[in-house]
Amino acid sequence: RQEDGQKVRAEFGISPSTLVVGIVGRLQPQKDHETFLRAARTIRDALPEVRFLVVGDGPLRDELTAQAQTLDLLPSVIFCGIRKDIPAVLAALDLLVFSSRWEGLPVALMEGMAAGKPIVSTDVGGVGDVAVAAGALGSGGGCTVRVAAAASASASALGAPGNRSSVKPRPNKSSVVYSKSCLTKLHTF
Repeated sequence: RQEDGQKVRAEFGISPSTLVVGIVGRLQPQKDHETFLRAARTIRDALPEVRFLVVGDGPLRDELTAQAQTLDLLPSVIFCGIRKDIPAVLAALDLLVFSSRWEGLPVALMEGMAAGKPIVSTDVGGVGDVAVAAGALGSGGGCTVRVAAAASASASALGAPGNRSSVKPRPNKSSVVYSKSCLTKLHTF
C-alpha cells in the first residue's frame, strides 16, 4: 500500500518525491552489498537527491557502514536493520536491487515482483529462471556483476534525474540489460 510506503519514507526523513533504491537481504558476503554501495556512489553522483535503503542485518554491518562512510555515502545510505514490514519497505522503494554473487531464489525478489517494483538483479541462481518465466529477453548464465553495469542499469531503470514520475511499477514485464563494455548481464524486471 502506498500509504505504508510513505510511512517508511517518513520514518527515515525521505520526502515523497525523492527517488529511493533498496536492497533487502542478510549482510553477508554472498549478497555482495559492497558492489551495491559502489554502484550507489556512481548513481548518487548522477542523481544527488537519491536515497538508498539497506534492509537487513548480519556479520558485515560494521564493515559495510565503514565502506559507506569511506565512499562519502552517508547520509544518502540508510542502514535499516531487520524489518518485519517488508511489504511497506517495498512500497517505499522506486527500485529494488539484488547484487548477489550466488543465490538460490531470493524471497525478496519474488516479493518485489509481486509488488510490481522495477528490479535490477545479477544473473545468479534461480534469478535467470524467474526472469525467463516473467518474459525476460535471455536466460540465466552466472555472469559477474560490475559496478558500472549495475549503476547504469539502475540509473536507466530510475529514469531521468529528479523525475520520480518516470519510475513506474512494471508487473509482468521484464528485460535483460547486457553491457558489452563490462561483459555483464543484469536482469531488470
